[in-house]
Amino acid sequence: NSKKQQEKFEDAVKPALEGLLNDLQKTTEILRQKKFEKKEDNNFDINNDKLHLLNYGKSPNQTINFINNKTESQRNPILDSDKLGIHTIPKGDCPKCNEAVIGPVIIALGRMWHPDHFCCVQCGDPLGHRNFFERQGKAYCENDFHDLFSPRCYYCNGSIKQRCVTALGRNYHIDHFICADCGCPIKDEGFHERSNSAYCNKCFYRQYAPKCQGCKQPIINKFINALNTQWHPECFCCQQCNKSFNYFALPFIYFNRFLCEQCFHTYQGSLCNYCLLPISGKCISTLNNGQKFHPEHFS
Repeated sequence: NSKKQQEKFEDAVKPALEGLLNDLQKTTEILRQKKFEKKEDNNFDINNDKLHLLNYGKSPNQTINFINNKTESQRNPILDSDKLGIHTIPKGDCPKCNEAVIGPVIIALGRMWHPDHFCCVQCGDPLGHRNFFERQGKAYCENDFHDLFSPRCYYCNGSIKQRCVTALGRNYHIDHFICADCGCPIKDEGFHERSNSAYCNKCFYRQYAPKCQGCKQPIINKFINALNTQWHPECFCCQQCNKSFNYFALPFIYFNRFLCEQCFHTYQGSLCNYCLLPISGKCISTLNNGQKFHPEHFS
């Protein structure tokens, strides 16, 4: 934006400065030609004014003041420029005072201004060559522009002059977008919303993420849901021997506990007394001590 403003300013200033330079050159040349004639005219006017005042009985002080004022105006090429045929301001008048702009000039908003008249429309302070902001053809100083038109921070209600965070339908200064729990600024790691408040990842998981039934820690990514409980995949294992479950070794439920097949049959008393492996099909049980066998292992 600043680069575009600079290019726009240069495009506006260049033709005006060229015009002013041409006017200055013309003025210098004409004044040089009229110098001798102008000097004689000045002396003649001064003598006539003095005689005129003396004839009306003016005091010497009044006469001197009048002569000095008259001489000053005659020495001023600005006042006599029209008489000399010099058009010094062909580009318009100051929009503030509607008078011709002679000498130092500020070009802004497509117009020429007296330096003291190019002011903030809100506070009235001269803008000079400071940065300013334009809105609907009016110039504002930086502070007033931000106070009037910049988004407001939801946290401090101050105007946001630089980068802005927009979240939860609100605007924040970057340092004022903070976690509702720990108060630390929320940066690029993202946030979670709960009850229209923002939480950093750590605080949100600690307070609101489901807890693993095995390690009791928050579950952040993938999880397994079994019997209305959540588990980290690595924590979902036999609660007796800690053997991991997989698609080929599904858990057995024994009194609301997840057990592998071996531990389940151990608790059930359904292991083959010969090979100590689970009996999942037909079995032979002895009458005297109730031992169980795979049919092929009973002899």
